[in-house]
Amino acid sequence: TQAVALQLFQKHYTANMFQYTQPYPGIPQLLAGLRGAGVRLGVLSNKQHNLACSIVEYYFSGIFQAVAGLQPGAAPKPDPASLLALMESLHASPAATLYVGDSDVDVLTAHNAGLPACGVLWGFRTRAELESAGADTLAANPEALGKLIVPSNTANRIIQTG
Repeated sequence: TQAVALQLFQKHYTANMFQYTQPYPGIPQLLAGLRGAGVRLGVLSNKQHNLACSIVEYYFSGIFQAVAGLQPGAAPKPDPASLLALMESLHASPAATLYVGDSDVDVLTAHNAGLPACGVLWGFRTRAELESAGADTLAANPEALGKLIVPSNTANRIIQTG
């Protein structure tokens, strides 16, 4: 059944998640620079909450102020409820928040929460998919993303990684 297959996958993924998951080149440096500039950063993931927290802690210890993975009974992205709760925990106002992601689901999540969406071109999906979903802006590389975030007058940014 589907439930058994999911349970087997989750067991395998939990045992091997650091073998198959790693940051994209330039991302650790970008995030450290943003954190150093005082940008508040959070992660919203459709991975199970405990897995999302483990991955973020392993690769980005001390960088993100909040992490939200999928909790039992919660609706996954693109439902905006988890994103809005994450923003509340960061004291992030919608007017000062940019949602960054690499898929059409991320763009839809941002828009469902009333936020602008920045699609990154080095991630999971293509430029065409991000544009078709309505991304407000695109970043070709981590340096371009950093320039979108730091020069602004905003102090709250949500960076999605998983």
